[in-house]
Amino acid sequence: FSYVFNPKDRLWMLKVGTAIIALVPFGYIFSTNIYHIYIVEFFYGLGAAFAYPSWSSLFTAHLEKGKRGFQYSVYSSGVGIGTAITAGVGGWIADKVDLNLLGIHISGFQIVFLLTGIIAVAGLLMLFRLEKEALKKT
Repeated sequence: FSYVFNPKDRLWMLKVGTAIIALVPFGYIFSTNIYHIYIVEFFYGLGAAFAYPSWSSLFTAHLEKGKRGFQYSVYSSGVGIGTAITAGVGGWIADKVDLNLLGIHISGFQIVFLLTGIIAVAGLLMLFRLEKEALKKT
C-alpha cells in the first residue's frame, strides 16, 4: 500500500492498520474452525500492509542525523527483547492459567488473546494521544 499512497497519508494508514491489527486477537478468541483463523490472518495481513510501512517511514523520518544506526538498533533490540519476554509470559499464561468465572470456562489461550487485544487497543489509543500532543508542540 505504501506505493499507492502519498507520504502525507502515512499517519492515517498507520492508524487504520493498527486498528485492524488490534482487533485480530479478539478474532482468535471466537475462532472455532481453521477457516476462521485464515480469515483473521487475512485481516492481520491487511492491517500489517497499512501499518508497518507507514510506521517504518515515520520512524525513519524522525531519526536524528548521525545517530540513525544507534537509534534504529535500540528500537530493533527493544522490539526483539519485548517479543521474547511477552512470548514467554504468554506461553506460561496459556499453559498454567485456566479460569472458571460464574460457571464459564476461560482457557489460558483465551486469556492471552484477551490481554493481547486490550494492550493493542491501548497502544492504538496512545497513538491518537501522541498525535494530539505532537500537534500542540508545533
